[in-house]
Amino acid sequence: MNVALLDCVHLLKTTDMKALQFIRSTKRGISILFLFLFSLSLNVKADVNDPNVNVLPLDEAELPPEGGVIKLALLLDTSNSMDGLIEQAKSQLWKIVNEINKAKYNGKPADLEIALYEYGNDGLEVADNYVHQITPFTADLDLISMELFDLKTNGGSEYCGHVISDALNDLEWGSDQQSLKLIFIAGNEPFNQAPVENTPKNSKKTKAINPYQSVNAPQQNNYQAQYSQASFSIAGTSDFYITACRNALEKQVFVNTIFCGDADEGVQTFWKKGADLARGEYMNIDQDQETFYIETPFDDKIAALNEKLNNTYIPYGASGGSMKYNQTKQDANASFYGKANSVNRIVSKSSHNYKNSSWDLVDAYGSDDFDLADIEDKFLPKEMQGMSLEEKEVFIQDKAKERAAIKQEIKTINVERVAFIDAKKKEMGDDSGSLDAAMIQAIHEQAKTKGFLFD
Repeated sequence: MNVALLDCVHLLKTTDMKALQFIRSTKRGISILFLFLFSLSLNVKADVNDPNVNVLPLDEAELPPEGGVIKLALLLDTSNSMDGLIEQAKSQLWKIVNEINKAKYNGKPADLEIALYEYGNDGLEVADNYVHQITPFTADLDLISMELFDLKTNGGSEYCGHVISDALNDLEWGSDQQSLKLIFIAGNEPFNQAPVENTPKNSKKTKAINPYQSVNAPQQNNYQAQYSQASFSIAGTSDFYITACRNALEKQVFVNTIFCGDADEGVQTFWKKGADLARGEYMNIDQDQETFYIETPFDDKIAALNEKLNNTYIPYGASGGSMKYNQTKQDANASFYGKANSVNRIVSKSSHNYKNSSWDLVDAYGSDDFDLADIEDKFLPKEMQGMSLEEKEVFIQDKAKERAAIKQEIKTINVERVAFIDAKKKEMGDDSGSLDAAMIQAIHEQAKTKGFLFD
């Protein structure tokens, strides 16, 4: 490398203002910069082979980071007619989670985050267009289960475009290319239903609310604020769902629509059009179809391991005890739908996506933002109070080893269980009319477009 090039490298690395001024203000500086850039263009191959320079091959350098995230926003209609839909969501959560747990990106298991919205319920705020974010994206699967079991149906007007828009604007979708971003919206009213502003009784017409003058208008994320003072009481129609779905397309979010009713009716009421606008899948289900579970000879073996698994969780912090209680409560909620569904949850608990670092010492221990020394004894279980720091660490490590062994045993038994279920399914035939079947099919197809593979 010549002297001029060495001078240029030095000047580019330095933070000295005089050096920067030298490049900007002198002919020699400009010449040096030109020589440097020209030299790079001629010596790319030499640099790749230079043992002192670490340059990735082009195809390897363009690869996204290892791992991947699946972000799934579930938007559920909780109006009076949707009891069957809510039942399916509660009873099929763990089956859907287990299917997503099979996803890998660059050979590594994908992480799962779920957000939950309800819409179309008279108990929700009129000014919010009967839309409510129950939880933002979270990896806390027990929280999602708890919130699903707390859902109640109650009348209302269902504004699909508005709940989609809220989910797009309020959730942290991120900009990383390796994430699979999904919206699943389920309901049974026309997809183009929208709020209509009240006008005086003598008015000849009412005006449909459309925060965008055209579907091509610039985005305005504060549309709710513009109309929050208005009073709404009846539902009309609007093309706002078109704007919302096109915004989803721009954010690389798939919008999958699930119509609870006849397939042709869903097409006529714009549910298919909504999905088509955002590269999603249109599906219809029978919301009143009961979930059918296949029991296996392996269920009892897995169920027997659940209590042992729960005993490896060490609650800490002010809310640790209540969160530990919620874990067992969600076990009970799953078992309400029978042993097979309870086993689905236990299998989910053996996966990498069942994380409880906010209240469990085993999950929290070793993470970068956790320091065991900072946890006061009063926020630890009684058996750990009074232990030295070293004794606490040994206690946690022993529980971690025990948990890992139990999880592996569950996974091993589950291989035989899944094989048994798959064989029975072939005998029984099609089960595509259920919520879980519709969601799993769409997830598989869309995940492949982003480079995810399934075991």
